[in-house]
Amino acid sequence: MKLVKYNIELEGFSVYILEQDQVILNEAEVKELVELLRFNNFQWIWVEHSNKRDVSLINFDFNSPRELIPEFLVISNEFYNSKDLDFFDMIEYLKCQAPTGIICTTKLKQVRSFDIEEVLKNYERLGMLKGGVVKKLFSSLPVSNNIFQNINVDDVLESKVLSRRHKVLFSKARGLNIRRVRTHNDVLMYINQHLIHKLSHSFVKIHNIRKDDDGNYVICGYLTTLFDMSDVKIKVSLFKYGSYNDVNFLNKENKHKLSYINSFEISAKNFECMSFKLLHIDTNVEVKVNIEFGKYSGLDKSIKHSYFAIEDDIIAHDNNSIYKSEKSILSMVKREVKLLIGLRRKRNVIAYRMLYWLSKGFFNKKNISLFIDRINNAGDNAEALFNYAQSSNVSKDCYYVISKKSDDYERLASQGNVIEYGSIRHRLYFLHAKNVISSHASDWAKNPFMKAEKYYRDLRTFDFVFLQHGVTYNDVSKSINKYNVGINKFICCSEYELESLKSEKYAYSDNELELTGFPRFDLLNNSGVEKIILLAPTWRRGLTENIDVRTGIKNYSTAFKHSEYFRRYNDLINDPRLINVLARTGYKILFMPHNEIRRQISDFDTNPHVIVADENQKYSEVFNISSLLITDYSSIFFDFSFLRKPVMFYQFDKEAFYRGHYESGYFDLNKFSFGKVISDHDLLVDSICSLIENGDFQKDEGIIDSSDFYKFNDNSNSERVFNLIFKDGLS
Repeated sequence: MKLVKYNIELEGFSVYILEQDQVILNEAEVKELVELLRFNNFQWIWVEHSNKRDVSLINFDFNSPRELIPEFLVISNEFYNSKDLDFFDMIEYLKCQAPTGIICTTKLKQVRSFDIEEVLKNYERLGMLKGGVVKKLFSSLPVSNNIFQNINVDDVLESKVLSRRHKVLFSKARGLNIRRVRTHNDVLMYINQHLIHKLSHSFVKIHNIRKDDDGNYVICGYLTTLFDMSDVKIKVSLFKYGSYNDVNFLNKENKHKLSYINSFEISAKNFECMSFKLLHIDTNVEVKVNIEFGKYSGLDKSIKHSYFAIEDDIIAHDNNSIYKSEKSILSMVKREVKLLIGLRRKRNVIAYRMLYWLSKGFFNKKNISLFIDRINNAGDNAEALFNYAQSSNVSKDCYYVISKKSDDYERLASQGNVIEYGSIRHRLYFLHAKNVISSHASDWAKNPFMKAEKYYRDLRTFDFVFLQHGVTYNDVSKSINKYNVGINKFICCSEYELESLKSEKYAYSDNELELTGFPRFDLLNNSGVEKIILLAPTWRRGLTENIDVRTGIKNYSTAFKHSEYFRRYNDLINDPRLINVLARTGYKILFMPHNEIRRQISDFDTNPHVIVADENQKYSEVFNISSLLITDYSSIFFDFSFLRKPVMFYQFDKEAFYRGHYESGYFDLNKFSFGKVISDHDLLVDSICSLIENGDFQKDEGIIDSSDFYKFNDNSNSERVFNLIFKDGLS
């Protein structure tokens, strides 16, 4: 479904219409809607069809009132039901791109006053909660926010789409009485007459089971419950001794909006059977809680005979308990046969598992390390470290993984061991690997089996070393926390970065965070600077289509050209004043789109003064030859500033970016002297032209010089990371 610009001109307002629909609003009616938007300080309005042929208004943004400049209007003469995903996807896409807008699905006849209670009613009926607007409302607003006072209690408590934890949060915000009712073997949580939660519905999720240097079992995971942590106590029952172990909670004072996820780590010298019990302190009721297993635990609850081996022990599960038994050749064979019988319809799984066991003797003599940047591209931290490893005594066991279709494949094959991504060899080496080393933490980097990974959890014994693609300076705890990505070593380049990652919401321990610097920093130098202006913005969530996990390539998006992101950057590279200065001075703009955006490069209007960087061009080579970097929120400015070169930050959508893409983190550009922050197109063009013609660009003076941000300002980063992995015991 495509959007076509609608031929109504309003100041600061672009109007679009769905391609197959007819015009249903005249210019006067559109202006009336716009004025309504401005007058009521609405940032988002949904105009909905109803039986009375009137419209309902729903405010999509619940921030405090402020001056708004509308960006677009979408008009349709049909009522789209919840099954019409294309329409709703289009809406969600537009909401990510523009801070304001109106969506209309019926002719304007009568406008009723805005009623926030409709958020729940209409959103639920339209089936749009997957878009996350209502959930974001309940998760992001402080409990003291007055907006909760206007929502009908029963609408929330009877909602079929809001989760139980959102209902508890709402009830706390409204000051409702949350009752705990004891039964003979459970504790029930009631809000008004509604049963919200049971103590027995709490569960433990195991993230990792390992042994420490002293031979103790260390079980890492988290408890999920709607009861306040001050009201409950979790105990671990160890059958061998009939005893209880107290649990060491890593973050008792949870930073989430609810006391909902509570990380823990327990230590047990020996046991035969382990289970978890939750004690409600006030009522003295104790219940056995369910156990779930994360993808890095070695176990899977959906596989009946799931097991894995640690040194001389076998770990298995049954009936919400974890069992340990003595490992022997006979016991391993029995376990594997039972498992394979249960998987008899999974022929590929059986084949790979058999291949693993048959080749285990050969691979036990090796210490395989797999390096990967992207499926189709090299040139990042993993390649830099791989190249360094080629001159070491471990080079024969180091393999770089990349698609055979990549232009980098042959080049890398001439330098060292290369394995085709997704091949049988890749999967076999992956199962036997001691280290998987990547600049990305996505599943494709550490899981060539994709959705079938659960059948091989017990075989994976590697350490995952996360080199990072860029410095972590925003709050990305939701995506790269310990439980989501299974990182064993997290490589950092700054003490500021390291301290931010020690936050409880990331859940990393001190020995999982390493301050070494990035391997690719070793490749940076100023020996061949040219008349190049590097334009390298990052991507935006929801701006493009999904990625094809088999190829690593994005599908083309027909809606991309209607985004503010496209318009801003297309206008920049085609600005007449800038082109004139480029032509007179011999400078070129090197446009290096983010990998998430590259599929859309054909949408941009180019000219002889703009060069689109090849997708296989190395970052270090581009940084070395460029004189100026223009970016927005991309962390590549840390690489560029490492060379003490000027940077301009084009942040025209800062508020929207941090509302819908990332949350801002510890880093403040005003604190460090990295470069100027510009939001206006004309001012940006003026600054670029001034630098090119007069060389008078000055960095903003921050409290801390940018060079002080980096822990190391040398060319020994690869050496430090290499020694960490290969000399300090990881291999």
